Amino acid sequence: MPYGTFDRMSLITLAGKSRHIYNGKELEMLCFNPDIRMYICGCSFRFVYYRKRKPISGIQFLFNFHTKEYLAANIFTLEKFRRQGYCRQIWIEATKHFSKFRSSNNLSEDGKQFMKYIKQNFTCN
Repeated sequence: MPYGTFDRMSLITLAGKSRHIYNGKELEMLCFNPDIRMYICGCSFRFVYYRKRKPISGIQFLFNFHTKEYLAANIFTLEKFRRQGYCRQIWIEATKHFSKFRSSNNLSEDGKQFMKYIKQNFTCN
């Protein structure tokens, strides 16, 4: 489990505050990888990878109480950082916190390639 926590009033996203819908107070959790932060609000868990204090990649997981699994609903990496392993590092971090995953059925071409890699190398439903 994460080794430290503190409350956050604002969301930190790749899109920026002005382009994001606020849904309440978040809890920020420090992760095992010091470049990754996890933000929790309700059943939403966002992992964000920071490089030089700037967010460059993120995955949002939504917890489904009925199936008891985490849906990888949103995966994003800034274009100039794609295919360099940042999402893979986030996924590895997420597996340290959660055990049962599945991906969205609505995937981009990059998303399909990423999930193909994940299914070949990690346990993923």
